[in-house]
Amino acid sequence: MEGTWPRAVSAPPSRRQSPAAVAAEESTMPHAIDITGPITAEGARVLTPEALQFVGELEARFGPVRTELLEQRKRRDAEIAAGASYGLLAETEAVRRGSWKVATTPADLQRRHVEITGPTDRKML
Repeated sequence: MEGTWPRAVSAPPSRRQSPAAVAAEESTMPHAIDITGPITAEGARVLTPEALQFVGELEARFGPVRTELLEQRKRRDAEIAAGASYGLLAETEAVRRGSWKVATTPADLQRRHVEITGPTDRKML
């Protein structure tokens, strides 16, 4: 199915539900996903109404917290870029100042080469 879905898409209720349950669910289904780009047959197989409803529910449940965490990350990145310390825990100072070592790099990881096994694109050259 080629085309564009420029509207909000909500998952339809399950066919196994009673008409009363369907009506109740439709009236309380606020979770919609906007698909503004082209949708291919492969995309339609993945972006089922159920999948879109699930993503909408995840965003409704966790979106505000996710957004706040991203804002905190931006603020912290700006602070560190401006010279603030990383604020490492005082109780881990002994570990940082200790004389510990990690194992040496295994021989098979010391000389790594990239192996291109597929067709090349001009942008990859």
